[in-house]
Formats: sequence, structure tokens, C-alpha cells
Amino acid sequence: MSRKPLLIYVGYKKRSGKDTFVNMLTEQLNERGYSVDKGAFGDRIKEDAANILGTTVAVIETEKNDTSWFKLLRRNFLSSISKLLNTSIHIIDRKSLTGLGTVMREHDEKLYVNAVKRMYEESKADVFIITDFRFKHEYFAKGITIKIQRDEVVETHSEQHLSETELDTFAFDTVVDNNGTLNSLNYKVRNVAMHVSILIKT
Repeated sequence: MSRKPLLIYVGYKKRSGKDTFVNMLTEQLNERGYSVDKGAFGDRIKEDAANILGTTVAVIETEKNDTSWFKLLRRNFLSSISKLLNTSIHIIDRKSLTGLGTVMREHDEKLYVNAVKRMYEESKADVFIITDFRFKHEYFAKGITIKIQRDEVVETHSEQHLSETELDTFAFDTVVDNNGTLNSLNYKVRNVAMHVSILIKT
């Protein structure tokens, strides 16, 4: 029976530097000879949004921070989702993706979790990294949990969303302080990669 990849959950607040950390860790592990697969719960949300809007995930990813773009699509977006889910939704600009994810989870809490879980179970890599761990129910199998901490993030009313608060009291295995330079973060990533490589060998 083949061994499952070492599972790593990286969380969790937006703009904390999760993607930068994951990219650095992937590079460090690749240099050590380990293969890495990645999965994100948010990717499936973007796929659903793209299908509803009749566009592509690439466009969603590129334009998600452009308020004017979302304003142009707002009427079509709200109408389509409301019809699809038979409910009334009021979503504005960038929060639309968060809103869609919330509504779909209310319909089926494990919808996006199961999609990423299948990716993990089918992976042949040495390591599988979940890049956007935000909810307790997303912890579907034993793994290492890493919190990227960035104190410079300016909180707004959107940070009150459950995706930004549910893991506030979660006991992460490792907390990586990301309040310094990229070089200092890269040094911390090297230490994480060293620990991961030890776990892979055991």
C-alpha cells in the first residue's frame, strides 16, 4: 500500500502571506528532492463563481480586487446565484467570493472539503499543502498546521467574517511570524522545510 503524502495545513487570515510562504516552502522542499502537490478550498469557490459568471478562474483571480469589474458583473452575479440557490443574496465587489463560499457551505458544509480531500487522497507526492486553511471542519486528516502571523494586516468590517475569526483560538502546531523581510521569512521557511523533511523520513 502506497504511503499518503505528509499533509500540511497553512492558515489563515487573508493578506498574511500564506501564498508567499507556501511558494517558498515548495521551493525549499523541491530542492531537498521532495515532490509537492497543493490544494485550496478557495479554488473550488472560484470555479463555481466562474461557471456562474460565464468566465474563467484566471479572470476571477486577476480581477477579484478590481472593484469596478465586480460592479459591472454585480447584477448578473447576484441574479444568477439567487436563481441557482433559490435565495436572495446581497453581495458587493470582492466579498462576492466569500459570500458564495458561505452560501454553498450552508448548503453542504463538506462540499469544498471533500473536493480537496479527493485531491489529497489521489496525490502521489511526498507532501500535500493546503494553502487556505480557515475553518475547523477543513481539518479532514491528521497533518501539520501552520499559522502565518502578520500583525500589519489592517482589520476592516470584512475581518468579522467567520473565515477570518474561527481559527483565532485554534492550537496551530507552528506559528510563523511574517512581520519582517522576505529574507527573514525565507530563513523561517528553511527551518520548517528541515522539520518537514525529518517527518517524511520517519
